[in-house]
Amino acid sequence: MTSLAAENGASMTYTPTPSNPSVTTPARLLVVDDESTIRLVLAKYLRTRGFDVSFAESGEAALEVLGGGGARFDLMLCDVRMPGLSGVEIIPSALEIDPDLGIVMLSAVNDAPTATDAMAQGVLDYLIKPIELDQLFDAVNRALHRRTLLREQRRVEWAIREEVASRTEELEREKAHLRDLGIG
Repeated sequence: MTSLAAENGASMTYTPTPSNPSVTTPARLLVVDDESTIRLVLAKYLRTRGFDVSFAESGEAALEVLGGGGARFDLMLCDVRMPGLSGVEIIPSALEIDPDLGIVMLSAVNDAPTATDAMAQGVLDYLIKPIELDQLFDAVNRALHRRTLLREQRRVEWAIREEVASRTEELEREKAHLRDLGIG
């Protein structure tokens, strides 16, 4: 899966399928905010930019959507302060459900300790509301690009670990063989 830029600048997720290896689908975003006006404005704007957008009205609802077994999301835009579970509180559960989920936090309060905590937990960006929609669009694309790079890095690291394990096993077999021959 690779991220591509669409004509309107929105990131597209490249998902090869057996029937059509060049299919691109819009990046799937989950907007989480307890204020319905914010959810609707962000969803409407991001849809006009080519994204596939769903939304949830609380941290609990977001975790239900993420863990519901439906289609996976590429990125979650999440308010920090909400009744019930806060945005920061849902980060670990969201990443446990989907370790590849990119997360961007949105906050009306410029709170450095909260931002630091969120970033330490794996959030890709932390934006202060009100935010210009063009800045949001740029932040979403940056986060999607960074998510793609992180996924590729994990894939390469896994491949290297597998190769090292395979070669180590092969060397151990050769070493045992040499010992059996009385050479080692």
